[in-house]
Amino acid sequence: VIADNVENQLLLLDAFLEPSMRLGDPGAGPDQFADPRGLVFLPDGSIVASDRGNRRLSVYGRLGFFERTVGGDEAGVNPFVAP
Repeated sequence: VIADNVENQLLLLDAFLEPSMRLGDPGAGPDQFADPRGLVFLPDGSIVASDRGNRRLSVYGRLGFFERTVGGDEAGVNPFVAP
């Protein structure tokens, strides 16, 4: 998986490093990004991406489906300034 911060999306690559799936769209809603940066894989294969512009983390299942966000301006008390 790579973060494409110009197009505000994540790209899931196949074994030949060809894009096989696009995750997210530009914006501020769920499953949207404004300046995605870092990525981490959890032990179960889930993907967590930092969304710097929206001040939150986005969580995707191991198959690439959006699950939830953590933080963000709508969260009330947000622990993130620029994740």
